[in-house]
Amino acid sequence: MLIESSVRQAAEIVEISHVGGIGKARKLLRLARDIRKKTKHLGALCIRLAHNGEWVRANRFRQAFERLSELHDDLREKARIALRQPSELAYDAKPTPTPFTSLSVQEARK
Repeated sequence: MLIESSVRQAAEIVEISHVGGIGKARKLLRLARDIRKKTKHLGALCIRLAHNGEWVRANRFRQAFERLSELHDDLREKARIALRQPSELAYDAKPTPTPFTSLSVQEARK
C-alpha cells in the first residue's frame, strides 16, 4: 500500500540530503516512477468499477488517482529544480595536477 504522506516525507529527506543535484533528481524520479505505476493501476481499477456500475467506489478511486497524479507531477518538478541547482563542485573544483601539466610548467620556467 502506498501512503502519500510517506512518499512526501521521503521526498523531503531527499531534498535536504547532501547529495548532488543529479543524485537528488535520480532518487526523486525513482519515487515518481513508483507513483506512476500505482497511478496506472488505480486508473484501470477505476474504469473497471465504473463499467460494473459501482459509481461510489469508482469516484473514490478516481479521487485517489488524481491525488497520486498530482504527487507524481510534484516529484518530477522537484527533480527538475534539483537539476537546476548549481553544483558545489563547479565552483570549488580545481584541476588535478598530472605529470604532463607539471612538465609543461617546468619547461616554461626554463
